[in-house]
Order: sequence, then structure tokens, then C-alpha cells
Amino acid sequence: RIFYASNIADDSWHTLATHAAEAHGLYHTIALVESNATLKRTPRSLRFSPDAVNMRALTSGIWGPTTNVFVDTFYDTGQFINSTGGNKDLIQEETQRDLAMNRWVKQGMTPEDLGFVGDVDEVFSRDFLLALMTCDIPQFRSGQDCKRPKVSGKTLVFETAPDCVTENR
Repeated sequence: RIFYASNIADDSWHTLATHAAEAHGLYHTIALVESNATLKRTPRSLRFSPDAVNMRALTSGIWGPTTNVFVDTFYDTGQFINSTGGNKDLIQEETQRDLAMNRWVKQGMTPEDLGFVGDVDEVFSRDFLLALMTCDIPQFRSGQDCKRPKVSGKTLVFETAPDCVTENR
């Protein structure tokens, strides 16, 4: 089984739908985490509250008829601002991802399952996901150190930082 996790914010429905179509029916559990603040400390409205139209769309079966989809909320109370007033962005992001890992545990993830953590726009091909589910991959065998990724997907990446965003989001 494949368990997927991502932080989610202002991701486009085109991106969400593309990922959902490529992985349709392949993920056992999707654990998404939404925050009430951006990495730049700007408050943001939640898109995926339990009664929101966006939440109903996200959990409507677009990921597959048996895929469990959860959106947990990370409430930022300012604990990730350091003594000089700067952000501790990566700590906040890691804390949000910890919430997703806890969701995996609640959903019964076992050592035999695969976990994939990424951004919603980071999509493995359907063929690759099917290969992960069926092939014997040495990096996924039991008894290995699970503190770091065993397989990393790599492609052309255009990096940026929260300080480079020109809009207040």
C-alpha cells in the first residue's frame, strides 16, 4: 500500500486534479496538512475546513473510490518566530509533516507499506507507482534505517524561497 503526505495551501485545482488522475486508486491514504498562516507569517484563510466546498471536492472520490483522504489543520500561534523576529520556516514545515505522519499511523501504516512525502505538484507517474507496489526494490526491504529517504525522485527544479514571493501569500 502507498501512503501519501503533503502540506497544502493555495495549490491549484488543476494541479490537484492532475495528481489525482495520475495516482487514481493507487494511494491507500492521503494525509494533507493545511496551515492558517503562510511561511512568511501572513494569516491565511483555510480552504479545506470540514464543511467547505473545497473539502467536499477533495474527498469526493477524485483520488479513487477506496482512497482515504484527510486534511488536518496546523494552527500557527507564532511559535516559529525566532528571537530576532525571523521565521523558522523549515521547522514549521517539518512540524506540519509530522501531523501527516501521525495520520499515517492512525490509518494503520505498517513496515510493509510505502510512504511518499512531497508537494502536491510533485507527481510520480502511474507506471512508477505501480512498479513500487509490485516490484522487489532492495531499498524498501525491511530492517533498514527509516530516518532518511530510501529513494528520492529527481527532476528539473526551479527553487525559490518565501522571501522571494512578491504577493502577500
